[in-house]
Amino acid sequence: MKKKLVILGAIAVLFVLSLSGLYAIHDNSRSDVEIIYGSAYDADCKSSVRIDDRNYQNITVDSDLSAHRSSDDEVTCDIYIRATVNEDYKYLPFDLHYSYKSSIHSLIPLDSGRDTDNGPGISCLYKDPVSGDSLQFYESDRALQSIKFTGTTVVGTEGDFQFAQFDLIISYKMDMTYVNSIETQKKDELNGCNLTGEENGAEKSGTVNAYLELNMIVPYERKNIRTEILLEGTEIPAEFLTYEAYVGSETTYQSDNLTPYLRNDGIYIVPQIHYSISVNDTGSLVLEMSGTVTIYGLDDSCNITSKQIIEFEYGAMG
Repeated sequence: MKKKLVILGAIAVLFVLSLSGLYAIHDNSRSDVEIIYGSAYDADCKSSVRIDDRNYQNITVDSDLSAHRSSDDEVTCDIYIRATVNEDYKYLPFDLHYSYKSSIHSLIPLDSGRDTDNGPGISCLYKDPVSGDSLQFYESDRALQSIKFTGTTVVGTEGDFQFAQFDLIISYKMDMTYVNSIETQKKDELNGCNLTGEENGAEKSGTVNAYLELNMIVPYERKNIRTEILLEGTEIPAEFLTYEAYVGSETTYQSDNLTPYLRNDGIYIVPQIHYSISVNDTGSLVLEMSGTVTIYGLDDSCNITSKQIIEFEYGAMG
């Protein structure tokens, strides 16, 4: 039986923004501007992938970086990469996804370390907390130039998994929207809503906290919704229990998490999760999360030592 997550509380939260002095610009070198939202796309890439003690150089790479203002002083950034080894009759695609917080003035992660010996510009090293991969950010004149991605993932299908060590240097072309000021903002917090659902046939319960924020940047209206699920006894990895969405002026937002990744503890995770956020006829917020997560244990030769499938469908009634 399908359960829905309903968080009581009006979604129509009013925000009063002073429009005096508010304007959009596309000049990354300004020191007094703040990022609102935008994206970046790969303009060039130097890459190599090592599989079974062999280096492959013929790699096709597609990548994009999205940035959204998520609080008064933070921007949420997501990087998606699709890389494919296509050499000597091998066709091995793999996906990478990294999510982090930056300041409102830069796309460099807040908790990265600065390398002062890199010459002109700024070079900062960031370690992804989930995968352990290294991301080296290069910025010049307050504009992101490139990111070097170094780490290990898994390629192939079940029964034929292989470790792949990747080294990708991606140069990005920016398309960001900035403003010079936002004088007032208002937020709404809806905490402790009851969570119910099923996980591998067993009923479970917990709570959900939701944070709603509405930015009215003429001519756009952007709703930022962040949820934190507190679920006792769940086997769903913790990284899937916090979720952000930017629903714009739409009444329904749907998203899928389908990106496999090798966790820093050596566990390989393959998610197929569907999220849905909408507003019902009474004006209440409705969220749903359902799908499966497959968790593989792997040995040093990438052989499967264990396999666990978690199937779930969760919601809450406030």
